[in-house]
Amino acid sequence: MQIHLRRFGETDLAAFQSYRTDPDLARYQGWQVETDIEAARFLKTMSGAPALQKDVWIQLAICRSDLDEVIGDVGLCHDGTNLELGYTLNRHFQGQGLATAAVRMAVLWAEFTCRANAYIGITDARNTPSINLLERLGFDYTRRSRDGNIVALHYALTPQRG
Repeated sequence: MQIHLRRFGETDLAAFQSYRTDPDLARYQGWQVETDIEAARFLKTMSGAPALQKDVWIQLAICRSDLDEVIGDVGLCHDGTNLELGYTLNRHFQGQGLATAAVRMAVLWAEFTCRANAYIGITDARNTPSINLLERLGFDYTRRSRDGNIVALHYALTPQRG
C-alpha cells in the first residue's frame, strides 16, 4: 500500500476519530481523546497551520494514496534548534511498515522546510513497536525521562547534510 502526507481537511473527521478515540492508541500518546466538536476544531486549525513555525505543533495526515483516506498522523514541532516528532497510526494499518514510511517522509519534508540540529522522537517506554520504528530509521537512544507514571525514551537522529 502506498501512502502520502497532506494537510487535514474538514471531511477527515470520521477517519481521524476512528483512531484518535482508540484507548489502546491513546495510552501511549501525549494527547487526550477529544469530542467530535473539539476534533473538528483541531482539524480546521491544522488545515491552515503554518509549516514548522517555532514552538507550534503541526499535524499532517497519513493517507492511503489509493483512496486519500486518513489512517494516521505525524506531528512535528521545531523549537528553533531541534525538531520533535510524534506519530499515530490506526491499529488496522499497523505492522505494514506504513508508520516507518510516514516518519521517513516527514523527516525528508522537514529537511527541506527548516534547519534542525537533530530530529527527536519521544516514545512511551512500554511502546515496543514505536521504539523499534525509531531504531529502524537510525534514531539513537539518548535518554530516559519520567512524567508522573509515564517513562519516556528519547531518541535522536542527526540530519544528513551533503
